[in-house]
Amino acid sequence: MSIARRRSLVESIIANIEDNKNNWVKALFYSDKEVSRIMERLVSEWMKNNMAGEPLDYASIEELEILAEKAEQYRDAPQEAFLRTMLRKSTNTEEQSREE
Repeated sequence: MSIARRRSLVESIIANIEDNKNNWVKALFYSDKEVSRIMERLVSEWMKNNMAGEPLDYASIEELEILAEKAEQYRDAPQEAFLRTMLRKSTNTEEQSREE
């Protein structure tokens, strides 16, 4: 995978999430289970390396592709989407609906 592709994915994530003025979008993105799992690994690697660079520097191309796809998915999400997700999580509705 080219450096240009990697840079493009990182820029997409930053533009859609970090630079997004809508804090609900950030909350929804970071509360996503897959995003959370990836970010936990990246922050762990980043900390092991004395916080050199940025956590996204430690992501594989596959992880960046997942994060960029999720960032695109959540970038225009309204506040209601976050509140609905949090309500489902707090009542375990999300887990029950997956089991059925």
